[in-house]
Amino acid sequence: DGSRTGFALSFFRNVNYVSDPDENIVVSPYSAAVVLEMLGAGAEGETKVELDNVLNGATFGKEELDGGENVVLESSNAVWISDNFSVRNRYVSRLENDFGAFIDTQDFSSPSVVNIINGWCAEKTSGKINEIIDRVSPDMVMLMVNALYFNASWADSFNPDATRQAVFHGRSGDSAVPMMYRKATYNYAEYQGAKMVEVPYEGGKYAMYIVLPPAGVSPDALLPYVGENQYKTAMSLLGPVEVSLSMPKFKNETSVVLNKALER
Repeated sequence: DGSRTGFALSFFRNVNYVSDPDENIVVSPYSAAVVLEMLGAGAEGETKVELDNVLNGATFGKEELDGGENVVLESSNAVWISDNFSVRNRYVSRLENDFGAFIDTQDFSSPSVVNIINGWCAEKTSGKINEIIDRVSPDMVMLMVNALYFNASWADSFNPDATRQAVFHGRSGDSAVPMMYRKATYNYAEYQGAKMVEVPYEGGKYAMYIVLPPAGVSPDALLPYVGENQYKTAMSLLGPVEVSLSMPKFKNETSVVLNKALER
């Protein structure tokens, strides 16, 4: 869906803009959008207009996510409501029916509520995210959470014997890292000096798309120009080419407050 792509790229651009320039960033436009949609379903007036403008007609929450064989893909929604705050029944029904949300009322002044929410998140992400919040302040009235979990193997695995130390040119400098290597036919494209390769996951339904900026150009300089049209053009140029693919092994965690990014 085109407008989904537009939201995803805009969301990433703006999170990148407000983040520490030395940090790597991973975002889930899907998770952010689903929570904004759940919020919008209970909003009225100017607030609803602003939430609708952010999503720009894109809908995520109604999408049936299906990993297919060999791929685990699960999206879970939950809403915790303070026991001294009342929510209209029709809104609760909408959250349950339209978003499959788990609804629970809790005493937000109790220390145990943090463990309850973190426990839910750990369960839904197979232990990958064990702590989504560190505190709940008593003046909060509602907490909305989306947990998205994706786990898949590459369609064609990298041979561990081919992994070797090499220099990775990162945004905050060069560093020696273990680099996976594979020479094979991949869908590949070059667009305005950037290089793009599609690395499929098992089953062929999902893939990782890796974009390498032109030599000497930082991702920060490139991102303001990456929009839906550029994305679609680059994707349409992909075709089978023999590629020597070097790719760093990496683990990435991002924690970001989205207020400023969403304001932008």
